[in-house]
Amino acid sequence: MGEKDVRKYLQEVNKERQVLEYTLFQPGLFMNYFAHPHQTTKHWSTTRMYIDLDNRRALCAGDGNYPITLTTVEDMAGVIAEALDYQGKWPVVGGMRGTHATLAELIELSQAIRGPMKVETLSPHDLAAGELKASWYPIFEHRAIPPSLQDQVSRNGTIEFLLSAADGSWAVSDEWNKLLPEYRFTTAEEYLRAVWEGKP
Repeated sequence: MGEKDVRKYLQEVNKERQVLEYTLFQPGLFMNYFAHPHQTTKHWSTTRMYIDLDNRRALCAGDGNYPITLTTVEDMAGVIAEALDYQGKWPVVGGMRGTHATLAELIELSQAIRGPMKVETLSPHDLAAGELKASWYPIFEHRAIPPSLQDQVSRNGTIEFLLSAADGSWAVSDEWNKLLPEYRFTTAEEYLRAVWEGKP
């Protein structure tokens, strides 16, 4: 049963009256990925992404002027803990935002912290056709990916990540920010500076 099946089931259960109170926690993309190869959490492993601060390079579909939401793993855990004690009604869509910016702004921030980066602008049309015309792409390192498939999964995954960013799939709403106004989210600038400032 996939995410869409679960969502459909929950809607069906509550169709006539509320039987089950739930929220779909939506953090956007975890900021922690952009710390790779530095491990910033105990139980969350990262992999290299299309903005590679370690090697000062980035891939961008089109002009990058589309929104993306970034939230740390730690903040998602914090919001869930707060939500368990929240006395009000949970929103069905439970967006949370550490930072909401465009991909172009995130690349600019990365360069402000790490210095000049090689940014490759890719055609969304080429990406949609399955063509990744880039000098590099991140190799996804995960124990579930067999070595024989690592390159193919990484290439296809990069295409999907770039296309989904360009169509706004990583931009989420801010319901939990509004419901928990006292909760202080970590911003992308705070997080990335803490990880990367002073690193070679």
